[in-house]
Amino acid sequence: MLNCEWSSSAGTEGPRLTVEILPDAVGEYFDFVEGLPLADSQLGLIGPDSRINCYADTEGSSCSASFLADGYWVDFEFTRPAADPAPTIEETRSVAVVTGTAIRDSLQAAGEPLPQFQPPADSLAAWDDCGVVDGDGSFRTALGSPSLGEAEARDSEGAIAMFAIAWQRADFLSCDWRQADPYEAPAGELRLLGVNILPGGGWAWPELSEVALSRDGATDVAIEGAEQAVASCIWDDEHSGCTVEALVDGSYLYVDTGYDEAADGSARERAIEAMGILISRLG
Repeated sequence: MLNCEWSSSAGTEGPRLTVEILPDAVGEYFDFVEGLPLADSQLGLIGPDSRINCYADTEGSSCSASFLADGYWVDFEFTRPAADPAPTIEETRSVAVVTGTAIRDSLQAAGEPLPQFQPPADSLAAWDDCGVVDGDGSFRTALGSPSLGEAEARDSEGAIAMFAIAWQRADFLSCDWRQADPYEAPAGELRLLGVNILPGGGWAWPELSEVALSRDGATDVAIEGAEQAVASCIWDDEHSGCTVEALVDGSYLYVDTGYDEAADGSARERAIEAMGILISRLG
């Protein structure tokens, strides 16, 4: 799935365009996922399957649209700041039609959709289930958090969104371990632990690491088995939580921890330790 966003230097106050494209999407239940058209939807303005919904008032204008084009499934949305005079619905909708038509024409010129992505042969294998990481509880115990519950898999099964379909195609499985009360944990234990792996997802590392390093206090860290890794944390008066993202054998790994005490520096070390143990188990 391709996800692109364009915005101005004005940030959230300026114009913005977001485009999502899923290739080879003919059999992905477009009508079911998009649902019945809204009462004010305009149909067929970009193509036979297209639908456009627009809003415009003194606060600004926006449109969202979806359509199929030569095997591609396209969703896009744009917003524009307030203008004087305020644009009419018709004027706003015409911008959506021009935008959608340009996207459709570009896809048609690009030819047949690329085949679905296949992870490189040397990337980490996809998980069968969360037991690969912690079937016997030793992962939680090694992190000093034996009270965490059994793993909960988040495979987006049954979710109805373009992202969920892309997630399923990529064999991207996420696992969470939580305390019975996620806001309380025995002294010194993690209140939650999340692990994600995207097999073959190393191609996205340049952008993912750039975003990770843009967070306050984020730093590069050295972890055995990882080509690169970035750690970042957030704290408030009562809780702390840290994430570590890593590039390992051409795959993308992500660990998220929540530590039920005020910041004392150990949350970051626990997250780094968790990533190290994870890599050693999957390598």
